[in-house]
Amino acid sequence: MVMSVVLCLTLIVSSFQASSPDLNVKTSTIIEDNNMFLSFSSSRPFYDTGQKASFFIDVVNRQDQVIRRIDYTLSVKYLGIEVFRMEESSEREGRGYRPGVWERLSMEKSLPELIPPGLYALEFFARPVGMDATGPATIVIYVRPSPSLLQSSVFAVIVSGVLLTLSLTAGAPLMRRIDEETIRLITNFSIGQKFAFSGICLLMLAAFMLMGGLEMFANEFATLTYFSLVIGVLNLFWDSISESRPRLLRTFPRTPFSSRTLISLLAFGILIYLSRPAISNPSATFYILILSLILVYTIMREAKKRPQGTKTWIANLQQRQGK
Repeated sequence: MVMSVVLCLTLIVSSFQASSPDLNVKTSTIIEDNNMFLSFSSSRPFYDTGQKASFFIDVVNRQDQVIRRIDYTLSVKYLGIEVFRMEESSEREGRGYRPGVWERLSMEKSLPELIPPGLYALEFFARPVGMDATGPATIVIYVRPSPSLLQSSVFAVIVSGVLLTLSLTAGAPLMRRIDEETIRLITNFSIGQKFAFSGICLLMLAAFMLMGGLEMFANEFATLTYFSLVIGVLNLFWDSISESRPRLLRTFPRTPFSSRTLISLLAFGILIYLSRPAISNPSATFYILILSLILVYTIMREAKKRPQGTKTWIANLQQRQGK
């Protein structure tokens, strides 16, 4: 209910903000040097989510020789964080970029439906073969929420309100029992089962992000899914060997549950760190921060269990001595 209301208010405020005359948008920019003249522009200052955006790159070769190929890089940033990156090259159908000839390139990209509205900075870099890169040529556009998304958020507010009312009245005991059983079931999972379950949840999130057009984040979550499943399967494999081969435990004692949890979380963080740049630096920092919080929570939970375990052991010892 709270998430639906916040989303609806955000979309409404964004719609009013887009109509403000003080909105700082920049639809074109020019970069010049001794090698080339480059202009990067957008066909419109405002776009709706899900709409197809059109951009134009105008290039004039200032050298005396033909530029055979130019490599382009487009970086899209939201609140200073890179959310999309595209790299392409252009050879102008084999003839190259001739001296003094004006060339125009067009670029079209459909905006995802699930991106947050607001100002987006597009940084364009051009690197002719054998020369230094120009740029960045930066423009700023504003993405407005689509009417269909606003209608969906209003509908979500209504549905979540009705469900909240039902859960607080007749369905409260049943929902509470279901929640308790679910939490108890997940808590009793082994370390391998928890990582496998987390991998399945991450895979579902990746599918929803892919449907919303967030390909970059969908690929990152797919990578996290792979890491989680690998660590989970290795833990389940070790459990299976430990149960089926008692002799192995005499040589290699069973690792405590808490130690295996710490080792698994540490391995997860190392895999995330080594997977850059497949996972962007801001995303990797966020994921490692989440793992660090889980690690601290695990350590604190195990620390609380140890005194209780010690008391139980002392009570059992006293009981045996009494007998």
